[in-house]
Amino acid sequence: MANMARIVYVVPLIRRTELDSFRWLGIWQSEKDHWDLPVCRKLEEESVQTLLKREVAWRLNIERNEFLVARMSQLHVNPIGASANPDRDDEVELIFNSVDVVRQTTIDVLSAAPDFRWLTAAELCAGNTEDQQTVNPRISQWLNRWHVIQPWQ
Repeated sequence: MANMARIVYVVPLIRRTELDSFRWLGIWQSEKDHWDLPVCRKLEEESVQTLLKREVAWRLNIERNEFLVARMSQLHVNPIGASANPDRDDEVELIFNSVDVVRQTTIDVLSAAPDFRWLTAAELCAGNTEDQQTVNPRISQWLNRWHVIQPWQ
């Protein structure tokens, strides 16, 4: 008999407003040679907001009052597929949640860091940047499959 667990991954869509559109924060993954969005595994009794406040502050090395986590998820997909482990029959969920960086000084610090880059919706959906650097294909597939971000945003 297979073991079953509920595994929840949350993708924080960390964004800033630029004129009349958004840009989303990509994190450089040097070992995979591509830009990525963070994907966080949710603990069993933890709320999405608690997870994102902790993970975003830790991953970006910023204070929790420098960003706002949306109270409602942008998209919740259940299930997205089976576990990669053949001995398990896990239920896998995926949640996309907006996170807005609210302080200009924080935006400036993140913009200057070499491991961070503000990506356009078109770059995220196309799977590569204007200068032909790769965006994680899995992220682009998810965004396009469920129309989480539209290329013209």
